[in-house]
Order: sequence, then C-alpha cells, then structure tokens
Amino acid sequence: MTVPERLPASVVGFMKTYIDSLEMLMLLLLVHRAPSGTISVPIAARLVDIPIAETRAIARALADRALVRLSSQPELIELTLPSIDDRLALADLASCYEENRAVVLDALVAIVRTTR
Repeated sequence: MTVPERLPASVVGFMKTYIDSLEMLMLLLLVHRAPSGTISVPIAARLVDIPIAETRAIARALADRALVRLSSQPELIELTLPSIDDRLALADLASCYEENRAVVLDALVAIVRTTR
C-alpha cells in the first residue's frame, strides 16, 4: 500500500516524522483541538478510549518528539510544536482528518507498514 496522493506533502511528512500509531494520531489531534491546546490526561484517555497508562505513554512519546509538554499536578498535556511549519502541518492534518478520515487512516497504515 502506498501513501495516498490526495494528502498534502506537509501532512505526509509530518505523519512520517512524528506519528507511530492510530492512538498517537488521535491523541495529538485531540490536544490540537482542545481549548488553549491543553487537556488533562484522564479526560484525553476517556475521549480517545484508551487506558490512562497508555495515554501517558503516548503523551511521553509525543513529549520526546517535542510536540507536547507534560505537567504532573494537575496531569496535563499541552501542545508545544517546535516550529511554525509543524503547526501548519498539524492544522492541515486535522483539516484532512475532518474532511476525509479514511484517506488519513490509509496514509497512516501505509506509513507505519513502510517504517517497520
């Protein structure tokens, strides 16, 4: 399977660089959409429908990539993208996801398969 050509190159590049799984994609999009780019770990876990421990682990992986910052009291995930290009690519990714979820998910599957 190849990456669908209907996605902007910036979106594909962002996904190749930062996204390893559907859960990671969902969590990052959730934080992106959250008011002020911040959401608590328990609420994120509930909305993404994954255990809190897994949500923490994914948030840590995103923090290791400098996409989010984690605070401990209260336990919050805050969006902190490293560059304006990354901010624009994430906004485009969120738009593409809202417009045609299947294309984004097909691209993610293709990206994950080629990186393993």
